[in-house]
Amino acid sequence: RTEVENHPLLKLIERPIEFQAQAEYFVQKLSYWLLSGNSYEELLAPETGDNRGRPGELFNLRPDRMSAVLNPRSVTGFVDGYEYRINEQLRKFKPEEILHQRFFHPTNDVYGLSPLQAAARHYAMDNLGADWNYALLKNQARPSGALFSPSMVDDGTFERLKAEIME
Repeated sequence: RTEVENHPLLKLIERPIEFQAQAEYFVQKLSYWLLSGNSYEELLAPETGDNRGRPGELFNLRPDRMSAVLNPRSVTGFVDGYEYRINEQLRKFKPEEILHQRFFHPTNDVYGLSPLQAAARHYAMDNLGADWNYALLKNQARPSGALFSPSMVDDGTFERLKAEIME
C-alpha cells in the first residue's frame, strides 16, 4: 500500500469551499443528512465558474429545497436531474452535477429515510399514550363521555349498557 499525500481530491476535502471552514462544512452536510435522510452537494469547477471540469469546490444544498426529476420511462426511480427551488427561483441540475447521499428507505427509490422519521411514529404514539393516561388519572380513572339516547330505555337495556361500559 502506498499512502497518497498530494492529490486534488485531498485538497478538496481539506477545503471544500473557499468561504466556509472544513468543520463547518461537514457539520452542515451531516446535519442535513441526519435530519432529512438526504444530503446534496453541488460540484463546482472554479476555473470555468460552472459545473464543467474537475470539481474544485463542493457546496451543500438544502434538502428541503431539492427535488429529483425522475425518468418517466423508469420504474426503479432513475433520476434525470434535480431542481433546486428558492422561493420563485428554480435552478436545474444534471445528475452528474449533484452528489446525492441518502439513507436507505424501504419504500422510496429516490429519497432517503431520516433516522428522525423512523423514530417519529414511536415518539408520537408515546406522547399520545401519556396524554391519554394523564386525562384518565385526572378524571379519577373513569373514562370520559356521556351516553345519550333519543328516547327512554328500559331497565334491562340500561343495565346491559352499564355492564358493557364497565367491561
